[in-house]
Amino acid sequence: GSIHRAAWPQVAELADVSAIHDGLLDVASSALFGVRKAKSDAKVSMKAEVASATLKAPNVAAISLIEGDIKAVGRIAALKIEEGTEVEMIDVVLADIEQ
Repeated sequence: GSIHRAAWPQVAELADVSAIHDGLLDVASSALFGVRKAKSDAKVSMKAEVASATLKAPNVAAISLIEGDIKAVGRIAALKIEEGTEVEMIDVVLADIEQ
């Protein structure tokens, strides 16, 4: 149906979504900071492709909600997600640059 005919969400529905998404923006920000740092250290463009990377973070199940966004913004082909106590992007492997 049309979005214009859909009922407004109830407060309880928004509270459930808020609890699930709590902290995900910080996780995404930290992950992308790690990717950008790796690119900067390698002196390549921020648009450079990343062949693979590993994201360590708590609450791995919730990370799946933002995995696609992290991959798209970071230009990451393969992103491995592991449980960790802190958010960190490790093992960033840049794709070969064609000349």
